[in-house]
Amino acid sequence: MIFSGLTLSQDAFFSQYFASGIYFNPALAATETSLTLSGITRTQWKGVGTPYQTSMLAVTVPIKDKFEKHNRLGGVTFSLYDDKSGDKTLQTTGLNVTLGYGLPLSEKNLIFFGATGGYYQKTINQDNFQWGSQYNPLIGWDGTTNPGIGMIRDKTNYFDINAGLLAVHDLEKEVGTDRSEIFLGIATYHLNAPDESLIEGNSSKLPLRINANVGALLPLKEHIGISPNVLYVQQGQHKQLNLGVYGTYYFLKVDNKGIAPNNIELGTWYRLDDAFIFNIGIGNDVYHLGFSYDMTTSNLRYSSTGNSAYEVSFKLQKPHKKTERHYTPRF
Repeated sequence: MIFSGLTLSQDAFFSQYFASGIYFNPALAATETSLTLSGITRTQWKGVGTPYQTSMLAVTVPIKDKFEKHNRLGGVTFSLYDDKSGDKTLQTTGLNVTLGYGLPLSEKNLIFFGATGGYYQKTINQDNFQWGSQYNPLIGWDGTTNPGIGMIRDKTNYFDINAGLLAVHDLEKEVGTDRSEIFLGIATYHLNAPDESLIEGNSSKLPLRINANVGALLPLKEHIGISPNVLYVQQGQHKQLNLGVYGTYYFLKVDNKGIAPNNIELGTWYRLDDAFIFNIGIGNDVYHLGFSYDMTTSNLRYSSTGNSAYEVSFKLQKPHKKTERHYTPRF
């Protein structure tokens, strides 16, 4: 008996979504106050052989008012995305340009807009494919036989358009510290429904992906702050809900610009019906390093031999000559 069925997947997504920049929300291109280099890489299911690998590298350049140098208008981000499935049989590479703009609505309320245009190439390596037409009844599969398959392309190219906004309410006057705010963000991806099909004469349009998040930065004591967060993602019929909180402890001067870190960050999230996520990070005003691990709680943990996913992220910023306010959904 032969059974056939339809299998669908969704976009790769980072557990450290707040560190993935414009891949999480294009409006984040407008929140950086200095030249910034950031990157993140995700390794998934290493226990099943060759792991899935997803990485992103980005450079953000702030755009400032030429008459008022300390007034930011927004920013532009150039980013490179790469996703390898298993042993690189299927690989997606993209180059993106994101333009963000910040609009102050009042002394305490700001809204950021962002739009991304990207050019992507998806490739497939057919060298290890085995077709039924290559079966020889005497010796079995014969790799020297031409399979006669011409309908699968080795690569396809497409443009992708994304957009997002981020609203921030500053709580500095209410709580007495400049590390306090409430934020709400929403982003939409694949607005133009790009066709990524690798099969001649076939169409496979990427369904719209929606990211929505709400959270806050709240001080507990002079050197301690917490940030509760909720993330909702939907693409096609796939839905994802993350609930979590991370806290930051500042153990040196906040304006430290040397090599030594001045804060440590610990966080825990739960991705509903899938995994617990644990995060640790250190940094100062110049850099931030983060590491996270997904502990699978679904039945998938048995087939993945207990190995889920881990991520490493970094962020480097050009030091400011004077302190400037950051509006971003993380410390």
